[in-house]
This record gives sequence, C-alpha cells and structure tokens, in this order.
Amino acid sequence: MRPAERKIPKLHILAFGAGALPANMTFAIVILYLSYFYTDVFGLPPAIMAILFVSCRVWDGITDPIMGLVADKTNSRWGKYRPYLLFTPIPMIIFAGLTFYVPEMGMTAKIIWAFVTYFGLQIIKTAVVVPYFAMPALMTTDATERTALSSTAMIFGPIAFIIASTITLKIVGLFPTEKEGFFFAALILAGFSSIFMYITFFATNKYDYPGNPLFTRQDAGGPRSFKDKWKAIGQNRPFLLTVGAFIGHNMYSAVVMGMIIYFFKYNVKTPTLYAAFLGGGACFLHAWSAGCPAAGEENR
Repeated sequence: MRPAERKIPKLHILAFGAGALPANMTFAIVILYLSYFYTDVFGLPPAIMAILFVSCRVWDGITDPIMGLVADKTNSRWGKYRPYLLFTPIPMIIFAGLTFYVPEMGMTAKIIWAFVTYFGLQIIKTAVVVPYFAMPALMTTDATERTALSSTAMIFGPIAFIIASTITLKIVGLFPTEKEGFFFAALILAGFSSIFMYITFFATNKYDYPGNPLFTRQDAGGPRSFKDKWKAIGQNRPFLLTVGAFIGHNMYSAVVMGMIIYFFKYNVKTPTLYAAFLGGGACFLHAWSAGCPAAGEENR
C-alpha cells in the first residue's frame, strides 16, 4: 500500500493543521497593528499608507494564482509543496521584523522601505500559504480526511489571532519605546509560530514525496504549459469572482480592524483595552461560527 493511501493518524492531522499558525500570525500582526505602527510610530503619511495597503491587497490577488502554478511545477527531494514549508519560515521572520522596524532615514527612503518590506512579507506569506493549503490533495484521496486536514488548519487561524491580539501590546510594553517594542514583538511572534511550520514539514514527509501518484493522477489531462494554465485561470469566472471577493474582504478587514486601535487610544483613552477587546471578540466570533449550525437547528 502506498503511503498516500493509508489512513492518516489523528496526530498527523493535528500536526498538519498547526502549520497554519505562522502565516496567520503574521497576518494577524499586520491587520491589527501595522496601520497604527505606520502612522504613530513609523511616521508614514496616512495617504501613503492607504496606497500601500490597497496596492498590496491587489498584488495578493495576482500573486496567489501565480504561486499556485509555481508550486505545481516544483519537484524536489522534499516533494512538491513541503520545500516551501522548509525554506520560507526564516525569511518570514526576517521580513516581519523589517516591516516593523523604523530606519533612521529621510521620508522618501522610509516610504520605499515600507513598500519593499511590506510587499516582501506578503510575497513570503503567499509562498507559504498557497502550497500549504494545496497539500491535502497530495496526502489522501479520502474526502473526509481532506476535510479534516483543512478544518484543523482553519482552527489555528483564530488561535493565531487571539495570541497576536492579546500578547503583542504586552511585549511592546516591555521595551522603552514603541519602536523597539513592535520590532521585537514581530520577531518573537513570527519566530515562535514558525516552529509549527517545521512540525508540519516533518509530519508530512510520508505524504508529499517525489513521484507522488496522487499528484500525477490529479494533473493528468490538464493544461501543461504555464501559459495554458494561466489561460485556464483567466477563463474560470467563479475563481475570478472568488479572488475579487478575497481582495474586497481583505481590504475591509484591514480598514475596520486596523482603525479600532485608534478608537481605544484617542477616544477611550485606554489603549490597553484594545488587546482585551480583540481577544474577547476573537473568542466570541470563533465560538459563534462553530456553534451557528447548532443554534440554527434550535431556532427552527
């Protein structure tokens, strides 16, 4: 029996799901604190920050399908998707720190720094997320197991959000200035969460390997060249609508979640309540989303 055809142990499913923590952690830090960091710590003009955020969201919608095509072409000693779990965590830690670093430069140079580091962080995150979420197709043909793998990964999203929302400002408060605090907070949280990516890398070595027949079967009969695959994507209207919705959702989340910290600092005058608000809100939303189907049945 081939490794991909065996039942996946529950411990391996949990180990796979833990790999979602690093990308979600960097996403949480960015969406919750980067707008405040740029305006109140980094000194970036709000108009420039808005251009940076919008352009990066659009860029995400372009790079995601491209990364999928690149990952599909990958064939290495570590398999097809696992190499990205091995080589991207360290660059992610570095760029997370650089994104939350305030260089001693003129404004023009600082704006260039912000664009380069933020775009770099997002590109690395894409290089992690796209191959990672494609892995279940190489691990099993069982629909139930694939659902279990994807669902377990989704659980770690709120966990990363809760950790980032409740701990970041506490770490920042341990340092003399917010400049130092946010820099080290980004390094610490990205470094801690990256450990779980390596756990996923080693736990999936029996499933993503060179010559995996599941991928050969999955790819059979499909468009072969990069140009043909890109053309197929362009003709896939539901996919394009999904990408558009994804970009819109990210823009909405960045605006709403990024603005709340200003409310607590300048209106409530108690910025420390921001962490409690976010942590409690994340727990509530996660519990509500998990219990919605059951609640709906009770109301019928």
